Amino acid sequence: MKKASGEESQLCSLSKKPTRSALDRKVHRVSDLNRKAKTILEDEIGSIWVEGEISSLRKSPQGHVYFALKDDRAEIPATLFKGHQKNQEIELRDGIQVQIYGEVSLYEVRGRYQLLCKKVEQAGLGSLHEAFEKLKERLKNEGFFDETRKRPLPLLPQRIGIVTSLTGAAIRDILQIINRRFPNIHIVIAPTRVQGDGAAQSIVHGIEWLNRHADIDVIIVGRGGGSLEDLWAFNEEMVARAITTSVVPVISAVGHEIDFTISDFVADKRAPTPSAAAELVVMRKQDFEDKIDQLKMRFTKGLQSAFYKKQQQLDESSQRVIRLMEKHVRMTTQTIHQIEYRLQGQSPQARLRLHGQRIERARSHLTRIAQGQIQKHFINIQKLTPALIHAGKNLLNERIQELAKRRTQLQALSPLSVLERGFSITTTSDDNIVRSRDQIKKGDTLKTILADGKITSEVKSI
Repeated sequence: MKKASGEESQLCSLSKKPTRSALDRKVHRVSDLNRKAKTILEDEIGSIWVEGEISSLRKSPQGHVYFALKDDRAEIPATLFKGHQKNQEIELRDGIQVQIYGEVSLYEVRGRYQLLCKKVEQAGLGSLHEAFEKLKERLKNEGFFDETRKRPLPLLPQRIGIVTSLTGAAIRDILQIINRRFPNIHIVIAPTRVQGDGAAQSIVHGIEWLNRHADIDVIIVGRGGGSLEDLWAFNEEMVARAITTSVVPVISAVGHEIDFTISDFVADKRAPTPSAAAELVVMRKQDFEDKIDQLKMRFTKGLQSAFYKKQQQLDESSQRVIRLMEKHVRMTTQTIHQIEYRLQGQSPQARLRLHGQRIERARSHLTRIAQGQIQKHFINIQKLTPALIHAGKNLLNERIQELAKRRTQLQALSPLSVLERGFSITTTSDDNIVRSRDQIKKGDTLKTILADGKITSEVKSI
């Protein structure tokens, strides 16, 4: 037999049917493979801190930053989108060593593995991260973070303490918002250092001083944004313990919304920013007045409902008495008719005498029953009347006490109450409050409002 040539062998193999394993083969599209790879990367690794050196940095017209993060063995493409740059503390450039927090992902269109950056910090802060996590875990085990030990904020604080720097933007934001929402509230500021050597001790001293001397209702502790190193004073154990041992509730308002410090975890309430802390601690004056109006409406409706209910009970009792009287009258009438029918077969004298006796007995019986029923229902009415009066008085007293409490709070916050404590309010001739020397000039007429009157004066010198 002749052996088949190479060409004939190929033709023979091509003419064969596909094997079973070839028919069962599952073939993936490139896009499917990239999607699976992206899912695995994001699910298995997710968000992570990575340290390396920036190289090949470039910025797109849209404001996004692209670069490579490398070490001595490898590199990975990285992207910092414009939206994550607003809180960036360091200037990115080639050659600097950084630590990046972000998500490991894959760009499906090109199959490119990359790091999507959320936060970039200068390298060398790894020891601070480690110290932060160790202290956080230890304080958590000691129960510092338990929700059961955290206290609610006062509904309407009359005196607010603030522990922060006088030169930062945080104090300006807090004061502006509180003054806009409820301008009568008294504020006590404990000026402190919030960054650098001695800052933690300064913060502790401010918290302790407000607790001992200021007679306040709530404390805001915080500062504006910064790097981990800038915010480190609020990660010190002494600050955490001072917040925990504070007699009054403490709000921690440190940095931006993405920043977390130990003080945020131990405080009674965490505010994402100093401005948010001011909004948390003070209800708008109009909102508070609206709440009082709602309480008045609820009081009025409740009192009316109680009176209507008691009135309905009295009406129902009266109707029952009337129905019982009508029933007994009908029964007595039937009895009289029966007696008359039986008397028809007797002599006129006997019928008359018997008729009169039975009528008298029926009348006496009817009178006793009627009097008994009337007395019974009269007693019920007498019992219901004091209950109605008592319930109305209790409800009225509760609402009066509640309104008196709210009125006392509002009076305590009134500008007139401040005047009675020895303060005064100075206005220009057109009744604008003088807040700064820049509002007046020599020769202007000023009005000074005291608790017991007004004084008009002329500016001689400034």
